[in-house]
Amino acid sequence: IEVWAFKNIEVNCRKNKIGGEFNPKLVPRRGLMYWELNTNNILYGEKGKCGDDWKRRVDVRAKKDVILLNRTVPVVVMVPEGWGVKYRVLREEKEEQASEG
Repeated sequence: IEVWAFKNIEVNCRKNKIGGEFNPKLVPRRGLMYWELNTNNILYGEKGKCGDDWKRRVDVRAKKDVILLNRTVPVVVMVPEGWGVKYRVLREEKEEQASEG
């Protein structure tokens, strides 16, 4: 699955991103994996000028990550308070094999 963390904040007209990435961790004595978002909460934006009145609330993303899905174990993702997580399931593409005959 593809996962990304987001934070709903007020921004100006430029495209914005927040620094951060998921790090895999291991539950002691269990052998189970979980992913934890490490973020510096720094907002990065494109350069450019906007009007002073131009503000809006949007979901600003941190870096996306792909987690291999094991159908017998749930995917656990931990984020700091005030953050959310979104995901989408990536479909495995099957290669078609040509047969002669």
